[in-house]
Amino acid sequence: MISLNEFSTENLERIQKVLKIVLDELELQGINRLTGNKIPLKRFEKEGFSYEETKELLYGINDKHDIISINNDYLKEKYEEIKIPGTPGNKPLLKTIYNVSLEDFKNYLLITIKDLNQLKEIKKRIDKIIKEKKEKQETKTSRFNKETLKTEQLLDKLESNIKEKEKIKGQKQFEVKVKDREIWINDYFLSKPHAVGSNLEFFEYIRNQIPNIKIERKNLSSQFDNLSLREQIKNKSFIKILNELGFKGEILKAFFPKRGKNMLIYRSDKITKKDLEKAGVKMLLFIKELELAHLRNSPE
Repeated sequence: MISLNEFSTENLERIQKVLKIVLDELELQGINRLTGNKIPLKRFEKEGFSYEETKELLYGINDKHDIISINNDYLKEKYEEIKIPGTPGNKPLLKTIYNVSLEDFKNYLLITIKDLNQLKEIKKRIDKIIKEKKEKQETKTSRFNKETLKTEQLLDKLESNIKEKEKIKGQKQFEVKVKDREIWINDYFLSKPHAVGSNLEFFEYIRNQIPNIKIERKNLSSQFDNLSLREQIKNKSFIKILNELGFKGEILKAFFPKRGKNMLIYRSDKITKKDLEKAGVKMLLFIKELELAHLRNSPE
């Protein structure tokens, strides 16, 4: 049997769509074992598949013994080659036997099914493998909440969009500002910490320190609004506080080059694009994370 596990999930899903079209049409038409079946190419085109892509995907599932044959190229080559002597205009033999015309080569996928049951079995196996892979992926990501997972999926798609790089070129510097308890980076609304709690106060403390120095829990200010800052945040992880303030992913990496449960280093309120690139920050992803944060927090 063909080893379907060797295919990527993306290719399996593409084969799944093509096979569904083929099997749906065969169910409607019935199998013509003598002349084969005609499947409209428009059905594949609606799913984004060209003739060549459809042919490649279908041939990809053939085992050592052909399960499905695609006859367009062969029949087209033989169409004008084999004539019926004595017929008006020497009528093409293939038109008579296979009931195909030159227009059919442009409009239909001409196929012959060698083993329908095996084709159906492959479709079932593909459906099962795709389902298992998706369930496995869902298990891996179960530790993330729905919002985080959705954001990561959006970022994966947005990162591949090369045109977005143009947005980066116009931004040479990124600056953190806090106004009315709102944290902004340039024109991006990063977060608005809760009025109750010490996250924002902790962040203001960090901003008031010398840039690029190591800040450790044991050295936190002894007095802060009549309470020890160390007492206010207790044993709360520094990284967790930064995440709650909106500093995640590349944004966290950009402003906090080093961070841990009990220590961190803050670059400064102002950082340049050049500095971030040197630090290995993925600029396209950095910008998209800022845009997504802004969309989540903006009242519009």
